[in-house]
Amino acid sequence: MTEIKMEEMIRDTAEKVFTGISMPGESFVFDQELWDKATDAGFTAALASEVQGGLGLTAVEAFASVRVAAARAVALPLGETILVNWLLSLSGLPVEKGPCGVSLPATISQTVSVPFGRTLSALVVIEPEANGGTLALYRPVTGCWKLGNNIADEPRDFVVSDLGHPETVRTLPLSPDTVLSTMAMLRAVQSAAATASVLTMSLSYCNERVQFGRSLSKFQAIQHQLAQLAAEVSAATAAADIALAAFSQVFDEPDVFATQVAAAKVRTAEAATRAAAIAHQVHGAMGFSGEYALHPLTRRLWSWRDEEGSEAYWADRLGREIGKQAPKYVWPYLTSMDFVHRESQE
Repeated sequence: MTEIKMEEMIRDTAEKVFTGISMPGESFVFDQELWDKATDAGFTAALASEVQGGLGLTAVEAFASVRVAAARAVALPLGETILVNWLLSLSGLPVEKGPCGVSLPATISQTVSVPFGRTLSALVVIEPEANGGTLALYRPVTGCWKLGNNIADEPRDFVVSDLGHPETVRTLPLSPDTVLSTMAMLRAVQSAAATASVLTMSLSYCNERVQFGRSLSKFQAIQHQLAQLAAEVSAATAAADIALAAFSQVFDEPDVFATQVAAAKVRTAEAATRAAAIAHQVHGAMGFSGEYALHPLTRRLWSWRDEEGSEAYWADRLGREIGKQAPKYVWPYLTSMDFVHRESQE
């Protein structure tokens, strides 16, 4: 089966699993039944190796379900668990069925909170090592968390007590910085999917809403705004696609992968800002209602653009990589997608 066909099949399955799921409200409640459905469908083990109980899919295929979940503002640590199970399989450990999270050193990650911490059955802590990193697997308990939320009211909790002894410690063929890049890739993919959903919602609203005897979509000013929104969706989707495609280089060329992710994180963050602004403008007062379905999407966009490294953080990293190029190679570097580094000889 080709990658495209597999991706489509996973998307179709995810649409069925998440069909009828209402947009989350102001307070988070973990939906165990929905989580079980996602697990039974194989989503959470999609990226892990088959030897360790996973499906061994490509990143494009494995994150197809994440795109659907993000477009519907599903409040589950789906993407985080996909990545953790992949990390576990790299360390020779079997995949987990429960929700999982990852904690990175504060010196590596700008985000020290753990997504959905209070719901996790497994937490992996990544530490640097000479030739990569180490992975320590913990079983967190309720009392170890200080509860918090991002502006989308998704849990972002802090470890405030000793986690005790890890269940196991293994070597990891990736550095904590590369793990951060994979988490940033996740946010870029989620942001692109949510931005596309915002466009769909805005188009539907403008076609249905009648003002001065005609639908909003007939007004030229609205058409211009929707065209701008569509352009942002195209750019964000392409950026996320490129980052997912670069995932195959995570072992052999981790710096190249990180550069691709940096570009994707910057572009999807820009799109998130512009798309949310346009969507709320065309919706008017309706878009600011907490009960309206646009709200959970735009608040996630505002949250995800800053998580796992802000737009400024990744723009700085991208700029530093560009600055390493010899002057005559800067333009070829920017217009290529392989990001081959060419040191200046001057």
